Parts: sequence; structure tokens; C-alpha cells
Amino acid sequence: HITRARLHPEHVPATMVSVNRSSSFGDCIIAVQRPTKFVVDFDNGLDEVDTGPSYRGPPIHTFSIFVNPRMVAPNQSDPDVIVIPAGEPVPTWIQPNKTLVFGPGEHRLQPSLVPKGKWPVYTLPSQVYVYIPVDAILYFAMVGRADETISIGGYGHLSGEEMPRCHFPYDDQRSRSSTDPANTTCDNNSPQGLTLVNVAAASVTGITFIDFPNHHMVWARKAPMLDMYAFNMHSW
Repeated sequence: HITRARLHPEHVPATMVSVNRSSSFGDCIIAVQRPTKFVVDFDNGLDEVDTGPSYRGPPIHTFSIFVNPRMVAPNQSDPDVIVIPAGEPVPTWIQPNKTLVFGPGEHRLQPSLVPKGKWPVYTLPSQVYVYIPVDAILYFAMVGRADETISIGGYGHLSGEEMPRCHFPYDDQRSRSSTDPANTTCDNNSPQGLTLVNVAAASVTGITFIDFPNHHMVWARKAPMLDMYAFNMHSW
């Protein structure tokens, strides 16, 4: 039953308007002025309770709020828009100046793009706007080639949840040593969620990265056109 609520960090463009203690479970109203990210701590659980190694009480959770900028979805009837339904093969090449839309549902790379012993990594097409809607989730990593122009947008999800954390059984290149042949130290050489190295230009807006075992994003630029805005990351 919610009796109190507090925003973290304190200095965000949002205001706690009210907390209704009389409803069945308790509810609160929050006014948000512009795109932002913050956490709501209900009943001051994390403010007043030490949840360190010695904590033995019930689970305590916060509520994360991502207020993204408004984006207009591509018109799927436009002849320059290519829609990939969930479960269909992902194209390996697309003509420049087109838009690639991943349809609602779960997307995985076709076996021909993931040789045995390799991780699922999709090479992004150059000069193509890749749109991932909120009801789409992609279970693979993405990489942009050097000297190419990359553009990704939408409120969808790029997930590493299906990538093993340790002991990837099909990867002959994983880290091993004579003192640790079983890789018990859990060295992980899985791909980053999104890798952009030496691309000519890149724009990434709105998407959410979910629980990649390695870094969620790695980018290094040699050109000034690298625009990262309002993307989110979840990991546990």
C-alpha cells in the first residue's frame, strides 16, 4: 500500500503532485515538464532501509520512468519503407535512403547470419534509417562499419538477455588460460549491444538496451557527427 513517494534525483524536470493513500493500493500523480529519466521511491524504502549484504527483509523495488521525446513512426505505406515482420529474415543489404522498420514482436537473426561459434550481431546498413517500435524486441547486437552513416530510432528494445554470461559452449575463441581451463572466472567476450567505431556519422534516439552481458554501447568517433539522445539501458 503506497503511503509516500519521492523522486530521485531531486533536481529533475518533474514534480510529485499528489499521493492518494485512500485508494485500494495507493497511487500518485507526477507532472513531467520535458523528456527526462528518474526513479520513484515508494514509501521511502531505499531512502530509509539499508539493502546491503546484511539485508534480510522482503524485496524492495523502485519504479523507473523514462520520458522520451516524441517521435513520429515511419509511414509503412511509403514505398521507401521496408517492414520486417517478426520471425522473418533480416535483410543483409538495403538501398541507401530507405527506412527499415522492425515489426511488432520478437526478432532474431536467421541462422545464415550467425555461424556456429559466433554471436548474433547485425551489421547496420549505411544511410538507412532503422526504426524499432515500442512493441518490437531484437535479440541480437548491432554494429556500424567504419566510414558509414548510421541512424537508429524508435522506442523499441535491443536485448542481450539470451546471450550467456559465462561458459559460452559454442565459442572457441572465449578467454581461457592454463590455470583456468574451464573459464571459471566468467570472462565474457560477448558483443556490445551497439558498437560504433570510426563511423562517418551516427544518430541513436529513444531505443532501450536490455541486459547485455558486456557493455551496452561502445563508440569511438573520428567525425563530429555523433548524435546520441534519450536512449535507455536496463541491466540486472
